[in-house]
Amino acid sequence: MNEDEESAIDPKGSKSKDASSLKQGGIKKQNSTIVYEATSLRGTEHIIKQARHGGWNCWTFAGLFKYIFLSVAIQIAVGQDYAFPDGKPACKTKEFSYFESPGHNKCVCHLVVILEENYLALRTLVAFVLGGFVTHAVMLWRTRRTNYCQVCGASRSLILQISSILPIPSDPNNKDYEEIKRERETMERWALLGYELSVLKGKGVIDSQSGKIHLEELGLLVGDEWDKMVAGDRHTTVWYWIQQKAMHLADQGIIKSEHRLQLLCQAVRVMRDRANDLMSCTDRDIPNGYSFVVGFLINLNLISRSLFKGVQWSTWFFESSGKVYLTSPAMWTDLILNAAIFISYIMLYEIAMTLYNPFMERPETDDVPHKAISAGIRNLGNSLGEGKDTRPSTMFWMKSQADEYKRLGLRHRPQETRNSLLSHSALNEVLQLDTNVTAAPRMRVLEGLKAWKSTRT
Repeated sequence: MNEDEESAIDPKGSKSKDASSLKQGGIKKQNSTIVYEATSLRGTEHIIKQARHGGWNCWTFAGLFKYIFLSVAIQIAVGQDYAFPDGKPACKTKEFSYFESPGHNKCVCHLVVILEENYLALRTLVAFVLGGFVTHAVMLWRTRRTNYCQVCGASRSLILQISSILPIPSDPNNKDYEEIKRERETMERWALLGYELSVLKGKGVIDSQSGKIHLEELGLLVGDEWDKMVAGDRHTTVWYWIQQKAMHLADQGIIKSEHRLQLLCQAVRVMRDRANDLMSCTDRDIPNGYSFVVGFLINLNLISRSLFKGVQWSTWFFESSGKVYLTSPAMWTDLILNAAIFISYIMLYEIAMTLYNPFMERPETDDVPHKAISAGIRNLGNSLGEGKDTRPSTMFWMKSQADEYKRLGLRHRPQETRNSLLSHSALNEVLQLDTNVTAAPRMRVLEGLKAWKSTRT
């Protein structure tokens, strides 16, 4: 059994309905990741990926330029003498009527007019539909990235609440020193664990073995915690652990007030709400019917243009006696521009696949840089866990806090008044620069400063 199958099996050993429904809902699982499955233009993502990484070959080239090849094939096949029985020129007028008598190469010329009319009508419809499709895809991409930013903010807030509300053990001789320290470190590690699990769910690997190994490498997974988590909702299980631990600490009197407990539980609730499902396929996916209609219209538009250009180019081919590529720069210009148009339509449709999941951290893309961001959040959690190292010397000023200062290994010094914030040298320079102060008052001020300084030392 491979890794994908393992993640689609529930603890009882039966296939998960959610996993089996992924393929039915326009989403398929590949290599332990969830990706968007386009219902049309299949294989284009693979072609573009090969082109970007330099994996060009004849099949890649053929897949990306198939519509141009179709047009050129029609040009050569139709641009023969049998299709133009009335000889040159191929078509006398653009406004051709099939019923005019006598006709001049009426079959091909009438076909050119009909294909052009239908292509132009279809092009307008596709422009509106494709514009809305791309806008919707970009909006969903931005929504998921915004949701990730909210998860990061909620994670920092939860770490802040745990670090601020739980007491910092400072006396190693206290009988509860080791227990309180261990409880505090465990809750902060769980906050980071839940955050990482939330992102793993967005990547589609929350239940996979690779996700477990990733958490173990970060040092966030200890003991049998992985086995005790609810499959598919492992991050929610961690939030449950944090609240249960907070209730236990409140019962033990370590969290000393009901209000502090409520603040901590509120932070857990906000975190659970923000990190429930970063992908949220239920309300954020592009409808399959909509995707199919857009893909169908794009394919129809590209085929229509390919047919029109092929028949139109066949008239050029016939009039040049097959030498149009040697004598007409316009032929090459039209060929290149149409190739660019075909590729642009394909890329605009496939952008929904590229932007679907911004949590995959693919190179050279706009995916969320989770590794860098999560490293900062883990550093915050580890730093705030050691309260002594993050408390400045200005934390305690009152004399009643001198004992706390001493227990933390700091030196208590009363806060200086506002008037003493200006140094003696700075005040002296001010007096010397002030021309309105006469010599006698200035000397009295300086003597007063010297006397004040001697009392301070």
